[in-house]
Amino acid sequence: MGSRQANDGPGAHAHMSNGGNKGGQPPPMVSAAPSAPAYRHPAAGAGGGKPARSTRAPSSSTTAAVPTPGTGRPPDTDTASAAAPPTLLFERLVSEEVQELKAYARIIESQNRRLAELEKVHGDLEVRLERQTNERVELETTLETREKEWASRCNALEKERDQWKKTVEDERVKNERLLDLVYRKDKEIHRMIQRKYDSAKNLSQQHNHGLTHSHRGDHGLKRNLSDKPHEKYSSERSLAPDRHKSPHEILAQSGSVEAVRERNVTNSLLDFFGM
Repeated sequence: MGSRQANDGPGAHAHMSNGGNKGGQPPPMVSAAPSAPAYRHPAAGAGGGKPARSTRAPSSSTTAAVPTPGTGRPPDTDTASAAAPPTLLFERLVSEEVQELKAYARIIESQNRRLAELEKVHGDLEVRLERQTNERVELETTLETREKEWASRCNALEKERDQWKKTVEDERVKNERLLDLVYRKDKEIHRMIQRKYDSAKNLSQQHNHGLTHSHRGDHGLKRNLSDKPHEKYSSERSLAPDRHKSPHEILAQSGSVEAVRERNVTNSLLDFFGM
């Protein structure tokens, strides 16, 4: 872990920044270990002669003792050998993250399109709902107006019906009173005529008893006097059916109430005076 942090120097930071800016494309690999020159044996002289060959194979300690140019220290062979694999793993992780981000971007784009379609449908539904609400309000207003109108007309018709019922009842009562009045007048006239006939009959009988021994001419006069009441009674009987007519029939024949009254008075006077 310490060797990886040591290798993550400025080059590693540059690699991460470039990968983030360019959509996950990693820059070319940069090795953290400096390039070392070819190994030389310390026995090589300054005179430029060839190095002495050793009969022993170089050991790991001899290889590790090679100094690093510029520092004078031997290079870290473990760090140099472990620098390459973390770089490949980082690239793989970056590529996977890039693919995942692209997949999420496609999902977000499809969701945005779906959201736009749903918003469009929602707006259309809101417009339709508002229009139907306005139509419903208008229908409810029309219904209330019609109900009030028909209720007022129904009340007016009921009042008119009650008024006509009252008028019919009043007319019926008036007709009953008129019929009763006519019937009483008819009975009164009939009694008056009957009394007149009775008085005339009594007078004729008394006259007949007083003149039993008179002249025969007086008998003829008595007969004439006795026949007159019968003729009058027969004439009254012939006029009797007219007295029992209903008020409507009398009004239909005469044409007015005054004419009926005048006719009744005339008949009563004629009967009273025996004309």
